[in-house]
Amino acid sequence: MKNNIKFWGIFTLAAVIGFSIAACNGGSSDPALTGNLTISPSAGIAPVTLTAIYDGPEAVTYQWRRGSTSLGTSATQLADAAGTYMVTVSAPGFSNKRASASIAATGGDTTDGIVGTWIADMTRRQLAEASLEEFAELGITTVEEAELFLMSIGAPVSFPALRIVFTGTQDSGTFILYSNEELKGPETWVESERGTYTVSGNVLTMISGDESEDFYINNNRFDVSEGGITLTMVKQ
Repeated sequence: MKNNIKFWGIFTLAAVIGFSIAACNGGSSDPALTGNLTISPSAGIAPVTLTAIYDGPEAVTYQWRRGSTSLGTSATQLADAAGTYMVTVSAPGFSNKRASASIAATGGDTTDGIVGTWIADMTRRQLAEASLEEFAELGITTVEEAELFLMSIGAPVSFPALRIVFTGTQDSGTFILYSNEELKGPETWVESERGTYTVSGNVLTMISGDESEDFYINNNRFDVSEGGITLTMVKQ
């Protein structure tokens, strides 16, 4: 399509500003958590039991999430539905939280239908790439420098960045696109675009004003791309 829907751009600047303000206003003398956090296995077909692995010496507590839904608080979590799962750890007396990269639990080879909520995660490196023009104002000119800066102010490895809610039928209806402008804490979803959609086979067409774009749904997922960066929307 000649006119494609804009999925991100403005929110990347808001994210960088939000991270920077949080870093400047933190004012905490508490130490930071030192370990790394991963999830095993790194992908699976629901139902599957996920295990959080934190390799630091601190005694941490866990918080699991599927998309924007809070789940359990133990080191293991049953992924009983398709979606993106991630876990964060925290500990009393420590100034930060550690967040894992998100992993995907699929629901097999079927697509459950377009209606509902879809969420895409963005990695810290992708945020650095998408926000490089804004970083230039700070004298940061490379993606590597931008990612190091984001690490220094506590940006998580991965975070929910986009949310689309489809309302209607499998064939057609309306959608609202949200971006997450509060990436350092609980998601704050801000509406950024709305429009209509149609579905023919596995082809989703989203229309907003004079902008439209086709997407190909496979296994409860479809990719959205902008500026050379691709995110995967996953059915929740």
